[in-house]
Amino acid sequence: MIITSRLILEHFGQTLFLEQTSRNGGGLSFPGGKVERTEFAREGLVRETLEEIGAVIDIKQLDLVHVMHRNLSSATEVIFFFRASQWLGELRVREPAKFKAIRWVDNEVLPDELVAAMRHALKKYRKGKLFSEFPKEKL
Repeated sequence: MIITSRLILEHFGQTLFLEQTSRNGGGLSFPGGKVERTEFAREGLVRETLEEIGAVIDIKQLDLVHVMHRNLSSATEVIFFFRASQWLGELRVREPAKFKAIRWVDNEVLPDELVAAMRHALKKYRKGKLFSEFPKEKL
């Protein structure tokens, strides 16, 4: 099983997305990634966010807003989505091999380029649903 954490960073009515390089799919995603074996979900997210965009997030400021279970071809993944609205540091792409840019998008917009799994989770989160399954909902 793979455990992943993703950050929904909202600020002044906008949400932060990372634009992936074409080598990594070219779509929009959220900061975050795999949680290491010695970490808990929020700890992994704090580490990944610092590595990817230079944001220092206070672990106590992270609110769990959605959990998605998905079956990959080689494993099962559980993704914890946390929301935050505060950070320290200057936001910039710190992993240029993975990401081209940081993009802020109005909260009312669902970007066309959003990676399918992230689109699914964001829709569920915005509807107030704490849990979903991807790619197929059961029930």
